[in-house]
Amino acid sequence: MDEIEKYVEHLKSGGVLVYPTETIWGLGADFEDQKANEKIYQLKGRHFTKPLLLLIPHVYWVFRLTTLPETFKDFLTTLWPSSLTLVLPASSLIPHWIHQGTHFIGLRQSPHPFVKSLLNIYNRPISSTSVNQSGKAPATDFLSAFQFSKDRDVKTASWNEERPSSPVSSTVVKLSEDFQRFSLLREGTFSKEDVERLFKDFF
Repeated sequence: MDEIEKYVEHLKSGGVLVYPTETIWGLGADFEDQKANEKIYQLKGRHFTKPLLLLIPHVYWVFRLTTLPETFKDFLTTLWPSSLTLVLPASSLIPHWIHQGTHFIGLRQSPHPFVKSLLNIYNRPISSTSVNQSGKAPATDFLSAFQFSKDRDVKTASWNEERPSSPVSSTVVKLSEDFQRFSLLREGTFSKEDVERLFKDFF
């Protein structure tokens, strides 16, 4: 069994995983595992009113997890894979412990080779949030991620990158419930100008 398969088995058994992404390091679990995701909140000291985002293995998951019409498929393949998180109205498949009563869900298809390999085998979405105590600086490399996880009951993925592609959080864009408008919630690796350029042909 190779390393990736070990991490897949860890997720299947209800484990929490610390892993690299194209931005900062992530902390996640299987999106339908309530106990594992509640543990993430406890590890971070994160308030339960703040939802988690999901990393998805393939664009088709968007149409299962949200109410976005499939006519937006070309739009999604233009955006992803990238470090842009899209917040959409959640479908009934999204558990309450993920959307936390907002009934919206943030989704991203990551271009990072570790995440791509992991999700290609796991073939299910995983939750994702930054590796840090809430209010503290997020982990941007293996060492700081390991320091966070070493005394906690989580597994940290081995990755030979010293730093991620960008030490900045993902850009977050929210679509309205009627899918007619978009709003920039957080500027990150994509600037406001980048977002407007990407979205102008669709909205």
